[in-house]
Amino acid sequence: MKGRTIMRTDTNIITRLAAISGVLLGVAAVHAVAPPLEMLTPAGGETWTAGETVTILWQAADPQDYVDIYLDKGGAWYTSIGYLPMADGQMDWEICPVIGDGDDYSIRIVGCDAGGGPIEASSAPFAITGSLPRPTLAITYPAGGEVWDVSVYAAMTITWESTNPSGYVYVDLLHNGQLDRELGYVAVGAGSFEWLPYGGTFVNSDDYSIRLSMDACGPGLEATSNVFTFTGSVPPPVGTVTVALPVAGTVWPAGAMRSVTWERTGRSSGFYEVDLYRDGVFYRYLGWSGFSSFGWKIDSRIGDDAEYTVRIVDVGLYGVVPEAFSAPFSIRTTDGDRDGDVDMDDFRGFLDCFNGPNRPPHDPVPFSGFCVGFDQDADGDVDLADFSRFQSCFNGINRSPRCP
Repeated sequence: MKGRTIMRTDTNIITRLAAISGVLLGVAAVHAVAPPLEMLTPAGGETWTAGETVTILWQAADPQDYVDIYLDKGGAWYTSIGYLPMADGQMDWEICPVIGDGDDYSIRIVGCDAGGGPIEASSAPFAITGSLPRPTLAITYPAGGEVWDVSVYAAMTITWESTNPSGYVYVDLLHNGQLDRELGYVAVGAGSFEWLPYGGTFVNSDDYSIRLSMDACGPGLEATSNVFTFTGSVPPPVGTVTVALPVAGTVWPAGAMRSVTWERTGRSSGFYEVDLYRDGVFYRYLGWSGFSSFGWKIDSRIGDDAEYTVRIVDVGLYGVVPEAFSAPFSIRTTDGDRDGDVDMDDFRGFLDCFNGPNRPPHDPVPFSGFCVGFDQDADGDVDLADFSRFQSCFNGINRSPRCP
């Protein structure tokens, strides 16, 4: 008896030890799971030379989409150096020759996990040596105080001096310290940029200046001239835009092709954006036109009892941007189930709503607005006149409606 009792006790002890061991192994396994994103190279402590090409290595437990790769200095962002698929696991990086020496650089990789949450990994600090001196940039013309008559056809040559030039310089015109327009870009080493400030798109003002900017393998460099004056600008009147079609009360069938037209007076760029508004709120961008009309294939899936308007904007002018809205109009759809076609399913929906002339539609779901689209002439009923329009749009399953 005692021997058997001891055997049971020993068995229980062994069972408990095995259970505890399993828990410990499970804990160890949890701690052994690789991090979602891990930096391999640089590991920290390396000394790299400016101008050489090095390989950055990382590994991801479940690679997703792309990663941004940043160079930090002193624990803060310094510059962006790459953007590529997370699954690549490596990137060759040519260290900019003028990056600047330091022993507090680090690489940081930022991406997203499968759930869309942010993940990142950073290296320990490493050193970069052998950099050339940082570039400099200084504008020599305009020097400030110049008076430029924009009514005279004459080019302005913007000039600058730079040391260790590399890459491109971007040239902007400022007015009252704010960006007025981008003028262009050219190689930094060119030392000059010719621009023709001619015409009527300027304001007569003594507060214009030129700004140069360039990428310097880290914090960018900028230089801004002293202010100068533009005179002689007499812009013609901006004029107006007036929408001719659609007119107030128009009912357009969804799925049909319709023309939006407008009239323009005064100065025009010739580039117009066309937008659709629904109940006074922007609904969708329709397109653009270089003429005074726009052919619009109305999406068969829109259309209800909302009030629609079209907005026309002259997008190519500086300063005041002329725009105009059409009068309110309606869009009615025969695509009752909004699946992009007008087929037998929609016909059954039409029959559910059909209730004859001068009688409210027989809405299968009261107050749902389902029958509104089938009232094609917007006269408050669903009758044979609406059926005639429905027939003209009917084109079968998985085919675009053929609404005239």
